[in-house]
Amino acid sequence: MEESTEKSRYRLFAKITALFEKMNNELKYKSVKIQTNAEYTPEYLDEILSRYKMVCNIDEGKFVYGRGHRKTVAQRYYEKLCKYRDKLSENVQIGVADEYIAVVDVIISEAIWIALSL
Repeated sequence: MEESTEKSRYRLFAKITALFEKMNNELKYKSVKIQTNAEYTPEYLDEILSRYKMVCNIDEGKFVYGRGHRKTVAQRYYEKLCKYRDKLSENVQIGVADEYIAVVDVIISEAIWIALSL
């Protein structure tokens, strides 16, 4: 993996950890704690998002946007974690064998899907 990509990933991991600490501060009254790690996967963040959505009774249909509207703390944290999950999904590392590692940059958009067959 390129050095700049690796640095970017570790900065993102630090941002996710900081967000989890803020979320834990809000969730301590509900006796819930999110475990922080050194590294994260998009699947782990999906799991955290679904549990956070359930614990905080988040309804995405009631999210507010635009000028003059105040986001709730739960909405702000939920959207930020979604953004971090999407960023983390952009660079995917695939292990092919013990000696070889193939790095694939996946661009996720509505029209582009990359299928890999090894």
